[in-house]
Amino acid sequence: MGYRFQFFKAHPRGVACGLFFLLAVHASGPGRVGAHETDQYTVPTGQKFVDLDLYLSSYFRNALTQALKRINSPIFGQHLMFPFGESDRVAWHVLWQFPPDILFVERLEGQLSARKLTEKYPGELVLFRSKRWIYHHWALILDPTKLIRLTRCSTLMANGTYFGSDKVSHFVHLGYSYFRAYRDAKTWGANEESAILSAIRVGTGLNPLTSELTLFGLASTGVRSNADLAVNYVGFKFFKNLTEPVMLKGKRFPPLLVQDGKKWRINDTVRDNDRFFSVYISDHWDEALNPSDYLDSTATFVRKEVRARCDTVVPWYRSQRPDLQSRKDFADLSKTLDTYYGEAYGCQLRETDAITIANLCFDADASKEGDKIGANDSPAARVTGN
Repeated sequence: MGYRFQFFKAHPRGVACGLFFLLAVHASGPGRVGAHETDQYTVPTGQKFVDLDLYLSSYFRNALTQALKRINSPIFGQHLMFPFGESDRVAWHVLWQFPPDILFVERLEGQLSARKLTEKYPGELVLFRSKRWIYHHWALILDPTKLIRLTRCSTLMANGTYFGSDKVSHFVHLGYSYFRAYRDAKTWGANEESAILSAIRVGTGLNPLTSELTLFGLASTGVRSNADLAVNYVGFKFFKNLTEPVMLKGKRFPPLLVQDGKKWRINDTVRDNDRFFSVYISDHWDEALNPSDYLDSTATFVRKEVRARCDTVVPWYRSQRPDLQSRKDFADLSKTLDTYYGEAYGCQLRETDAITIANLCFDADASKEGDKIGANDSPAARVTGN
């Protein structure tokens, strides 16, 4: 879900921008509130996605390059503006290279759908947005939260992972909000563990403009996206990684930027790696593999819509992922994704009757531990009910 304009210390644009956003929302009416939703259960059978790994790596490398011009400028590089240290100054300048949250998704999708890019990959999908998705069940017309979920975003693919375009905005803007909360906590004397928990609470607490539980999450859309929370957390690691090493995918990675005297430059490890951004992308970004939690009223209908797609979504993943063949494979992967390589990020999923591919798309006999593909391990697309 996108369009989360951050208030106060959570965003450098400050209170004025936040108030402007609220006024715009009020004036536009509930049907235009921009909480984006994505749908990785609806897949383009028979079509192939363009791998945007290189594109996104170039996109973020360009942001780093442009930020360095300001970071190293004698005018913009005044330390008095950033009393919390160099890491805050660098992160702030990097953030300003991206569109504001309220415009991010539309602007990114506009760039990705430009003729110059699409003509480069004839017959392949850069973006995919289905006419019918899991939130278009007829009964959802009675659900007032559907008005917000009508603001959709496209699916794209990078480094073999499928995810909504809103995730890039989450990575940047919520990632930065997490980073600021982390830095503030450290400034007040919190240890590393407590400071990270403070960061995670930006997305899991009760802040009405950032949390998956409140205005732009469960309370308004009926969806608590664990994929959003995972991307927020990895975005936080990105901003931290600008000036210090971090753990990504269980491995230690050096800073993206390093100092030469008083000036900063891009680290050689980034300069020499055309696909450096791929390390931040993982299955955690995919809402079909890292499933969301729902309000009961929303879950009733979404569950039926997901079941109706089993005959397409299961073969889709099987054809591209040798590690995803049986029910157990899907279930094991979803379980693995409830942490980020062992690090908690706020994932929460109902213990029973969760809406997952493993729970909905396989016959009962296929649920036995260790079952592999066979007569009883087929998608159950015609199963209906809750």
